Amino acid sequence: MAQNDKLPIGVGLVIGMGLAIGIGGVLYAAAKAKEAPEYDARFDLNNDGVIDDYDVEIFQAHYEMLASSSPQAAACDFNGDGIVDIIDYSMLNAHYGAVREEVAPPAKGFYMPPKMEAVASGPDPEFLNYYNMLFQCPITNKGNNTETHTIKWWGSHPDAPTGSREITLAPGETYVWEHQQYAMILITYYLEGDWAENNRSIGVPELVFA
Repeated sequence: MAQNDKLPIGVGLVIGMGLAIGIGGVLYAAAKAKEAPEYDARFDLNNDGVIDDYDVEIFQAHYEMLASSSPQAAACDFNGDGIVDIIDYSMLNAHYGAVREEVAPPAKGFYMPPKMEAVASGPDPEFLNYYNMLFQCPITNKGNNTETHTIKWWGSHPDAPTGSREITLAPGETYVWEHQQYAMILITYYLEGDWAENNRSIGVPELVFA
């Protein structure tokens, strides 16, 4: 996610997991636990069902613009005061990571839920005060034929491990993707498959104990 130079220092990356650019441009981690955010379509600027980095990038592109300058700028003026500013940014931040709850039609092939299981414990003083995060997402073949597809995953932090894997499932078979992550901050993970529908899942860690 690119930082917008217009955003003030200490605000430019305060999204979701508490990342912030501090003095001298040094990256500091300030992890914070919060309840699962509530989905609100106003903040899903690209209307993909998830309020995530893509929406943040759209917002940053219109930061400090007048709402009257374009329809997209007006969409970023969440409180309707005529300008896209820090108040709107805070409102977006409060809903970051939310997923639209939908009653999806029966899947005809591979399927993964839009929101995966994601839990975190820590920080652990015996392990550099790191958090221990576990992400799990079931992928099921709901079709009538054996299929092979590729999945890929990445995290919200640029240093988070990425990867891909090819999986083959017979009809009715389920594969559970699992990833364990240790980090000084809470990281959101994304999982995406190369099939057409129901092919993306997001994991926002819930801190279960400190």
